[in-house]
Amino acid sequence: MDFQELKHKIQKSDISPSYLFAGPELADKLTIIELIKKNLFTDEPPVIHTYYCDNEFSSADFMETIETKALFSTNKLIILKNIEQANTRIITLLNSLLIPESIEAQMFNNFFANEKKIFDFYELKDDRYFRKKIKEADKPKIAELFANKKFCIYGEGVCLILINESNDPIPETISRLFSASQSVMFFEMYDNKKGEWIRSEFKKQQLNIEDKAVSFLLDTIENNKNSLEREIFNISISFKDFIAKKGHKPIVTKDFIEEHMYHSKTETPFSLFNTMLKKDLNKAITILNKLYSEEKEAILPGLIWSQRRLVRILDLYENMKSQPFDIYKEMYIMKKKQQDEISLVFGNFSFEHAVHGLRMMTEAEYYVRAMPSDLKLVKLQQLIIDYINGNTHKSFLQGPVQHVQY
Repeated sequence: MDFQELKHKIQKSDISPSYLFAGPELADKLTIIELIKKNLFTDEPPVIHTYYCDNEFSSADFMETIETKALFSTNKLIILKNIEQANTRIITLLNSLLIPESIEAQMFNNFFANEKKIFDFYELKDDRYFRKKIKEADKPKIAELFANKKFCIYGEGVCLILINESNDPIPETISRLFSASQSVMFFEMYDNKKGEWIRSEFKKQQLNIEDKAVSFLLDTIENNKNSLEREIFNISISFKDFIAKKGHKPIVTKDFIEEHMYHSKTETPFSLFNTMLKKDLNKAITILNKLYSEEKEAILPGLIWSQRRLVRILDLYENMKSQPFDIYKEMYIMKKKQQDEISLVFGNFSFEHAVHGLRMMTEAEYYVRAMPSDLKLVKLQQLIIDYINGNTHKSFLQGPVQHVQY
């Protein structure tokens, strides 16, 4: 299934209790997640829990999140990222959740009383239905039956989304747990299509844009469709106001975009991270405070993603002895602006300190989830101060550096 098909199904409230999202495109995934939040959880917003497939993943914590009712909401959206890195332990856990060994008889009958095909795979023993001995190839068939009936072992009010954000392959032992209607590929725009797409977005606003302005946008805006769409809309509104006053031709120029960005600079978790790399404490705290008032939920996920990438970059540079040019190619860092930002870390940050920084952020995410609202910002401010000042105090997540995964 592709993005448009899934979007159409969700808008009709045809929503599965679990999904597998693959591919590097981020903006469309965020769009789908927002639609699920709106159309599945109509009574009250869900509590969102995010986990990562790494050495710090706790099966007990994950299962407790699924099984325990939240204090303020019975609805939960559980997101498991980096699924391409899932180890045997995580894969076994997902098998038990998505293609369970046994199902309580009353629950089974409520969903499958008139579904004859399910009895090819499950049989009744005492008060439970137990899964028969099956082949791996049978699992997608079971997943399809479950998806058609909107069945899941973990009950109503929970949606589980597994996410891969790269082109790395997902283990077949995971992809077989999902039907075709639950497994969605999100393709990133090819570089040679991005300029054409930007022009089409401006044409929707009855505007044209010069070539230099297109290149400037691609070099300066965070490289995902969501950020570009938002910035194009803001530029268009500002430019229409400008031509109404000045009588200018409806062609957006690079000079106008530069002026617009200077006077209406927007900050993101990624610009915050770049400021932290430059060790500009005052500016970093200012950006954090602004972001916290606008999109607080995105701050730590954005910082953690950026720090994971930094760990990988420094692993290539320090441990693998790769040259910057080869690192940019390996990490798909093609824009000169991004390369200039990354070049700051060579010689100024070590692999070991980057790993400690990642642990600090992951630990902060753990605490922030549990803290009252009035302390969350304080914890984030302390994280930035410690990060910039190089405070690598021992974390409860700390372990041997050589075993870190990113």
